[in-house]
Amino acid sequence: MGITKQVIKALIAEHSFRPISGNWLSFGSQTVNVDKSTLINICGQSCVDKLSLDTSTRHGAGSRYSDSSLIESLFSVSYKTVDKSAYESSNLVLDLSRPIPPELESSYDFLYTGGCLDNVFSPADVLINSSRLLNSNGRVLHYESASRLLGAFTFVTAEWFLSYYAANNFLDCKVYLLCQTKPGLSRFDYDVHIFNYSHEFTRSKNLDYFRSGCSLPGIQYLLVVAEKGPSSTCDVIPDQLQYLDSNSVDWPNIAKKYSYSKRPLLETSRTAQIELPFLSDHYTYLGSCF
Repeated sequence: MGITKQVIKALIAEHSFRPISGNWLSFGSQTVNVDKSTLINICGQSCVDKLSLDTSTRHGAGSRYSDSSLIESLFSVSYKTVDKSAYESSNLVLDLSRPIPPELESSYDFLYTGGCLDNVFSPADVLINSSRLLNSNGRVLHYESASRLLGAFTFVTAEWFLSYYAANNFLDCKVYLLCQTKPGLSRFDYDVHIFNYSHEFTRSKNLDYFRSGCSLPGIQYLLVVAEKGPSSTCDVIPDQLQYLDSNSVDWPNIAKKYSYSKRPLLETSRTAQIELPFLSDHYTYLGSCF
């Protein structure tokens, strides 16, 4: 999936909340899927003037800016990538579906998974390993498919992310559903409506599940920001919300603290009459043309 304009906006907002620095690891080599004029509007002319072209990825080689040049121009980080093979010149060759070497645990300050979880057979193992890679105050940003797409191996949901990070007592987790309802300028250049996800919702016996399931037009993406803490864990497996019992980790109660965190929500200009995803107040509309 690469680095979209939505990702760059989210990263800049996160940097404003708490500066991004240290060791950065991207899952897979990325390319910057943003045209020059849009990049200038988001990042500024001086940043774009420093960028180099992508020479290694399948989607961007020779025509787009490189991931490392953009991220290292925006933030004080040492940028590295990891992949299962040396495909697209990754710095670290590692199968994240398998246990990671102990010496790599707590090695990174910031992780980015840009469209990789739909390409692996066991995304939960990758998620657990990503948490092991983070240091005790590290952060991760996910940008992943949340709908059926040609070529996808699997896809994940908003509750899947929130339940894991809450069950493992991360300090904060913000989960956004992004809905692309109109074709963009290209496969990777598009606008979205943005919604905040919460596990708390209004139960209704009158919910039409067929209408609910058919209510989402276009393509959906998940954008997640999570922050690890000194007491966070990695290997607690949450139960789904509707099957919680006395043996379950009470992740919904833990997740309540996220609504009180000082990390601002991502918001943009609003348009009237935007239907909520799944017709459910799990979601709060935060704006359009994001």
